Amino acid sequence: MKKFFAIIFGAIFFVSANCSAAISANRFFLGGLTLEKPMSEVTEMYGKASRVEKDGAGMRYFFGDESFCIVEFGNRICAIHSNDNNEIATPDGLTVGMAEQVILDVYGNPDRLTQQEDGLKNYIYLKSGRKYEELNFFVREGKIVGISLGYNTTT
Repeated sequence: MKKFFAIIFGAIFFVSANCSAAISANRFFLGGLTLEKPMSEVTEMYGKASRVEKDGAGMRYFFGDESFCIVEFGNRICAIHSNDNNEIATPDGLTVGMAEQVILDVYGNPDRLTQQEDGLKNYIYLKSGRKYEELNFFVREGKIVGISLGYNTTT
């Protein structure tokens, strides 16, 4: 009986270890920033926002040609978005404009993959140890069209 439970436990551990694409904390950045950092770090790195607008209880800050955006709540970063080839990259060098296959080559299979009716795919990778934080790659016609780092409110 002990051998049976050892086999079952081993199988469960093997499946769960190999199905999770969770990204380690040291790779969970976008544009050199991570969630929960103070907005002062954003202005130190990127200067003054080109536009600021209210976003619910927080604020949305746009930089440069407005293809890079930070959402803040309580003076802390709660989301980071990039939707153009503006050199905003993950620590592994992924940027908007790269081929879809690069995502799989670097990060492996996602924790979740969704696809909208219009063909937009969303590769979702969860942060190791903090499953409510996620890195999203939006893909259309085989190219990355957006990258987002933020909180998942549905997990």
